[in-house]
Amino acid sequence: VLDVRRGKFGLREMIENIEELTMKHGPTVCIFEENSAKWLREDPTWNRLIPLYRKVIGHNTGRNKQDPIIGVWSMGSDFEAGRIRLPYGDEEARSTSELLISETLAYPNGQTDDVLMALWFIKPNVKQLMPLENIGRRFNRGLSTGGHSWTGWDK
Repeated sequence: VLDVRRGKFGLREMIENIEELTMKHGPTVCIFEENSAKWLREDPTWNRLIPLYRKVIGHNTGRNKQDPIIGVWSMGSDFEAGRIRLPYGDEEARSTSELLISETLAYPNGQTDDVLMALWFIKPNVKQLMPLENIGRRFNRGLSTGGHSWTGWDK
């Protein structure tokens, strides 16, 4: 959790906030909820966002929100295992983390769950977020050298 912006933004305000956050934190991927992105794509200002990212991913919330393996509830094990870490070092970090914590504890009965949903968008899209250049392409079983079958990865 790096930053959270909340408010009733018009289209131009929302795009300005996205641009500002992108310049501040430098993400390479942007995940948009497809339902809200439909009207966003119709506006010419959408084209200002596309070049800012290496990849733009459309996410369909309704299709997999309840899925037991990749749905919202499955993030509980990610919190427990420490795969999701929350900053708490200064007042700004604590207040940002508290937004997520309060939404998570109240889910699905809270007033809003936008911060939790934004975090969850990562989980079902994780395969699209993996940098392929860092993944081995061939597995060397080591059989020719007489070693065991886990000697390493070849790119």
